[in-house]
Amino acid sequence: MNKKIIAALLAIAMVFSFTACGEKAGDNTGDAAEAAKKFKTVAEHINYANFEGFDIEKGIGIDFKLGLKGGLKDYLEKQLTDENQKKYIPFIDALSKETQLSYNFAYKMADDKTPMLAIYYGLINNGKALLDLKGQSDQENMSFSFPALSEKGFYITLAKLTEVFGEEEDQQQMANFFKLNFKKYIDIVKGDKTGLEFYSTELAKYKEIADKYINDNATKTETTSIERDGKTISVTEYKVNYDYAQNMAVLKEYLTVARDDEALLDLIISKSTALLDEFIKSKDYELFDMTEEEINDYKARFDKYVGEDKPQLIEKWKKAIDEILASYESEDYKQAVEMLKDVDINYLVRINGENQFDSMLMNFAYKYEADKKLEMFADMVYNFNPEFEAVDKDKFFSLDGMLTKDSQKMQEYAQKNPELAEYIKAFLGDVATYVSESENVKHINELMKANGLEQEEAMFNMMTQQMKSMLENMTVDQIMGMFAQ
Repeated sequence: MNKKIIAALLAIAMVFSFTACGEKAGDNTGDAAEAAKKFKTVAEHINYANFEGFDIEKGIGIDFKLGLKGGLKDYLEKQLTDENQKKYIPFIDALSKETQLSYNFAYKMADDKTPMLAIYYGLINNGKALLDLKGQSDQENMSFSFPALSEKGFYITLAKLTEVFGEEEDQQQMANFFKLNFKKYIDIVKGDKTGLEFYSTELAKYKEIADKYINDNATKTETTSIERDGKTISVTEYKVNYDYAQNMAVLKEYLTVARDDEALLDLIISKSTALLDEFIKSKDYELFDMTEEEINDYKARFDKYVGEDKPQLIEKWKKAIDEILASYESEDYKQAVEMLKDVDINYLVRINGENQFDSMLMNFAYKYEADKKLEMFADMVYNFNPEFEAVDKDKFFSLDGMLTKDSQKMQEYAQKNPELAEYIKAFLGDVATYVSESENVKHINELMKANGLEQEEAMFNMMTQQMKSMLENMTVDQIMGMFAQ
């Protein structure tokens, strides 16, 4: 299929998914117990938070942390048989108890519809970042840095990115993708309904299935107070037990109903037609480098497919669902159910006083013996009005002059502009200080000694000192010479 068509269809698919988003976002000061009183069931409350608690124009931030509960000692003692390997168990166990992975993503649209993004990856040990990477884009620049190692970083202007890669069809279409007025298309899908009203009326049969699953598996535990961003807020907590086989049974029920639900197919056709009509009327197809002739040709084929050829479409619809349903009887599916029977998964869903999702705390427990299990947690905290910092151009180094698709010209720039090498040398100096003096590295040393790895600690310390010396002694000429290779 034509890449232009695929990009346009992706945009339409995004509209359907964003239909779930509401248009309300409070200041998170409401009383959760009072807010929850308006809902008769768990499903009602969760549906409201899902469909009405998120304002797409204000954006969303997600802070995700993943780690182990209870360490690895018992599990490793069972898995490892070599005595030389077993001596590392106390250290690995201690390290695993205080180390976690951190991921943060934030997105919002600026007033001029420019997307602003921020992404953070971190390996957190003892409450501090051991290694991390931060990337962000404001309305003019894109940057990346390594905050744990240095305050220094690098940035590129979006204008330069467009200049260098703008003629590339894929990059240009991706850039134009964000220029779409998604809200206009979302309103076409929802009509005069809110996201929740659309779900409750147009998809009532599927809502009934989902509501039963939620009410059967989720229980209200309590309304409690928690600390969030330096202030105390109240949240209502729901505990949800997850069972893979049961979850797949619900999906199977969805598909069984959808197989013969021509009203659902008609709804998809009518909304897709309306979206396509607006796409043509507003000439948004030009954002995807499509001509009027190309889009009209596609529209003609689409109309034939959903009109004259609709009987064949219905047969393809049913055949596709039949194939999915048949896969649930396969040996692969049965093996997956068998494999996951020893994995216990549960969620704690928190909804704040504005009836927004505050967080979702997940716990995974793998029972590898009758009385022993390996536990892992995955916590997600939501922010429905993320703040964005401008890229610090005074502190970061611009790579605009170096950015080109010609590797030879990139090398020539680096060799003719020693300030880049000087900045890299200063950055490496920060790294040298980190590996030799940071509290993080000192803590790893102490942890090794405390767990009987004195020789390994001495070797680790020697390696960090050698790295420090190498980084500190690297000259500007040596760094510039690296670009010539």
